[in-house]
This record gives sequence, structure tokens and C-alpha cells, in this order.
Amino acid sequence: MPSLKLYAPSQTELPKMAHRRVWAAPDVLSHAIIVLTPARLYLAPGQGPVNAETVKAVENGADVEQLFGSLTVAVNLPTVVRAVMDLPANAVHVEFARGADRPGTSRVSATFADSEAADGMFTKLWRRLGDGWNIRPVRPAKWDRLIIPAAVLAGILLVTAVIGLSAALAQDSAPGTGGIFRFLDWRWICGLGGILAAVAQVWLYRRATQPPAKLELVRG
Repeated sequence: MPSLKLYAPSQTELPKMAHRRVWAAPDVLSHAIIVLTPARLYLAPGQGPVNAETVKAVENGADVEQLFGSLTVAVNLPTVVRAVMDLPANAVHVEFARGADRPGTSRVSATFADSEAADGMFTKLWRRLGDGWNIRPVRPAKWDRLIIPAAVLAGILLVTAVIGLSAALAQDSAPGTGGIFRFLDWRWICGLGGILAAVAQVWLYRRATQPPAKLELVRG
């Protein structure tokens, strides 16, 4: 899983924060271009490479909405309430307040071609949001992660014990009794059950130590 290099906002970086940060196709898969300014996040629709002249114009302060049309989404950074980075998908989701006349929140999502671009957008967004924002891993509750492999392991142990004991008793029973279990060797049954139980234990361990698949950025 890709590692995310995180840097908390720093006063030493304030001069750089006036610069626009630009990500364009093909590094961006979901949009033609994404622009992060000190006050807003722009996401312009479309796919395919954006020519270098257009990228340069945006970096130098050109109007993003005028260049890419009215369908460009503009998010005022003070309205952002939450941001989530999906590590396996290289995607960043930004949730923001709609406004006084439209209660509730909306969400925009951006998908990138690789983890480096996604990491860069997420960390730079964190810097632009300023102080008072914390990052935390997002993962399912531990029991939710363990319930399936734990149930499989318990099932394997139970079935192995029942069939193995039945086979052992059948071999010691009178001729003509014991049914199908007379044809089973309890030692083979226990050996196979042990192998399956070992596989289930590895699965259980991996789920217990599974790193978070998402990182959440929240105020406070």
C-alpha cells in the first residue's frame, strides 16, 4: 500500500501558499484539471491531456471557470468540513457546506493516476485549510474486520472435530455400522483440517493487522 508523506501546516511555508497548485490530465483521471488556490478548489470537467499553454495560464492566474466552462466546480475552502483520501483508489473526496440558503453538505471527488499525485493534492489541501485540522485513519471496527475469518476458523475446527471423531468411532464400531464414516481416516481428516485452520489463522492475522485504507481530514 502506498505510504503518504504528511506535513502539518507550517508558518515557514506561507510565502509559497500564494502559488496555485495545478494537477492536470493525464495525472488526473476524473477531471481535465484541478486547481488549488489559497481560497478555492476548482475541478474542471473533461478528460484527456491539457496542453502546456493552458496549464501555464492557469498557474499564472487565469480564470479557471472562463477557460473550462460553467460546469467547473468551485469549492470555497472555508466551507470545507471534511476530506477523505482513499488510498487504494488514489482518490480524494472533499465534503463542503452548501451555504445558508441550501442547508446540508455536498461532495466532490477527484481520482488520480498514481499515489504520488493523490498524496500531493491531499497534503496541499491540508496546508491550505490552515490550523485546526487533524488527520486520522479510517478503518472498520476491529470486530467487523475479524468476524468473517474468525467464523471461518471456528467452523473449520468444529467440522474437523466432528468428522474426525465420527471417523474414529466408526472404525471401532461393529461391522456394517458407522455408515460412510467407516471409509474415512480420522488422521487424514485432522491433517486436512489443520492445514485449513492454519490458512484461516493467517487470514485472521492479516485482517487484524490490516493498515487503514482511508485517511480522514477533519476540523478539530
